[in-house]
Amino acid sequence: MISLLLWLSLFILLSVVIALFGLRFWFSQRRSRDGILTLAFFHPYCNDGGGGERVLWEGIRSLLEESEWRREGKKRRICLFTGVQDKDLDIVGDETKEKLLAVDILSKTKERFNIEIPSNQIDFFFLKKRKWIEASTWPRFTLLGQSLGSIVLGWEALCLLNPDVFVDTMGYAFTLPIFSWIAKSRVGCYVHYPTISSDMLKRVENKVEAHNNNASISRNPIKSFLKLYYYRAFAWLYGIVGSFSDLVMTNSSWTMNHISNLWKVNGRLYRLYPPCNTDKLETIPLNSSKRERIILSIAQFRPEKNHSLQLQSLQTLFKQHPEYKKEGIKLVMIGSSRNKEDDQRIEKLRQEAQQLGISENVNFVINAKFEELVGWYSRAMIGLHTMTDEHFGIGVVELMVAGVIPVAHNSAGPKLDIVIPFKGEKTGYLAQTAEEYASSFHSILVMDSSQREAIQVAGRKSASRFSDLLFGKKFYFHRFNYS
Repeated sequence: MISLLLWLSLFILLSVVIALFGLRFWFSQRRSRDGILTLAFFHPYCNDGGGGERVLWEGIRSLLEESEWRREGKKRRICLFTGVQDKDLDIVGDETKEKLLAVDILSKTKERFNIEIPSNQIDFFFLKKRKWIEASTWPRFTLLGQSLGSIVLGWEALCLLNPDVFVDTMGYAFTLPIFSWIAKSRVGCYVHYPTISSDMLKRVENKVEAHNNNASISRNPIKSFLKLYYYRAFAWLYGIVGSFSDLVMTNSSWTMNHISNLWKVNGRLYRLYPPCNTDKLETIPLNSSKRERIILSIAQFRPEKNHSLQLQSLQTLFKQHPEYKKEGIKLVMIGSSRNKEDDQRIEKLRQEAQQLGISENVNFVINAKFEELVGWYSRAMIGLHTMTDEHFGIGVVELMVAGVIPVAHNSAGPKLDIVIPFKGEKTGYLAQTAEEYASSFHSILVMDSSQREAIQVAGRKSASRFSDLLFGKKFYFHRFNYS
């Protein structure tokens, strides 16, 4: 019986190996032989309007303008794998409707980021199975579920196109082996945030409650023990799939350190700060004495952004200094809403503001266009950021460039790369608790205009490290050996 099981296991293993090699040969034969070299980006949510999408579109624009990419005698093609909302599934496969959707996406990109991509210089490949990577599809074992779901979505992408170069710009590392080994593509990725990190492991090990470690687990020793080993096993798998990348770019020191430890890709690993909209925003007058007493938050309405802490910080400020509430100091929360879940989160935040007694001092601005954002940047005095372990923090940089003094979370990107002294001058504030945020707000509000302007000037000069131009020069995916 044991001998039979052994032979059966060997037969199954051999069959799998033969099937994989067969797929590898078949897909390599399907690659276009027309002499046009194809680079395909994988970004299932290209129309979301966040910092990750800015990286994608600025990266594409930089490639289109890159002399090495356009050198004489070499034909190039840029493609984009992206998903569609459930209501738009009928569009996929209809060439006319797909072209209209592509034009709409590029139009919104122009509105939100002031980045213009000619529609005739990029080919869209729309994916129908995006629900497989939705967090709502995997209420339990979300990390593993979304990663397995990305394999399904990656397979759908490969069946549509086998590119010469595949670049993941959204953090779906489990797609890398598909294109590296089966498709025999050159593979690269721009990592905004490690799917799992040692910080996440420590929170579970220390039973710290967080958005990804709720109270039912953090307060239960057995569940915490099981989750810790689940995380460790996932981290091991994550390290394996990440190692398939030929070129890895990360957006911050914090992300680079974690990816280096997990993927072991030293020599293929670079840090490239994401592009921040410095050109337009740096023309905004600092006008320290004319700034309104507005606290400005710009962040997508996702759980990890911790908007609740923003509301609690404002309430704490009003408790400590009631005169500020009477003066009408406002918290303006600007962000995009991607789906019903985001809409529900916004409604809960409205209710929370009501319960905290600060609703008259809180404004919500949803899906603002670029020019509207510029208007708020030019008016606000204080910028607010509350995400723990924000990989980088494009929003914090844009606040600094616009002359809005940031109060950011004292961790990861803002702590290590952004809100740091510039030639000995303060560029902003760091905080962790509602009390620390409230104290920082008060410090800025009571400053005289010359003190605030000194911080504004230092912040704007420091932020020049994160310009679109510097990003474009170092977006190395054009430097693959394509021949």
